Amino acid sequence: MVAVGGDTDSQFINLKCVSQWIAKKNGYPTELLDWNDDQRRALWNEVYDFVENEVNPFVRKLVRDYCHTSQSNVLTYELEYMSDVGIYEGKKHYATHKIFDEGDHVDKIKWSGIELKKTQVPKEMKEFLQDIYEGALLKRWKDEDYKNYVNSLYDRFSKFTIDDISFWKGYNTERQSTGFL
Repeated sequence: MVAVGGDTDSQFINLKCVSQWIAKKNGYPTELLDWNDDQRRALWNEVYDFVENEVNPFVRKLVRDYCHTSQSNVLTYELEYMSDVGIYEGKKHYATHKIFDEGDHVDKIKWSGIELKKTQVPKEMKEFLQDIYEGALLKRWKDEDYKNYVNSLYDRFSKFTIDDISFWKGYNTERQSTGFL
């Protein structure tokens, strides 16, 4: 997974077919997470060159030909980071395991807009959500791993009060509360 940024937003591009092709051609492991730094850097460089030499010239030509402007560089893309896996809940709501950022090796989770990071989520629920996200992103959980984790929580979860697990949201104005009710 690669994040390619434009002027205001990022677009995510799934390059699994590219990384699998490169892996097969060069005898690399099948999973990007198992590649060494040199192998990842080679993929980064390949994608970076593609964005700079193929995507941006194509977009500039589109802008010039169809947007009736001489400022063809109004939309320019750049490679932001590369991830090996991500969970995408919706627009601007995702978590991804970054392995390259601006061309440098990293090993961290990028959180954006997901419930785990919101203040209205109870501490106890954040712990469960954190385990689930990290299991999926870092431990390569499969369906069975997730089911086993959830099943193992039942006894502990059933002892919480409703206040311990509620997601609290409030309305500050009469208009908002009236519209909600």
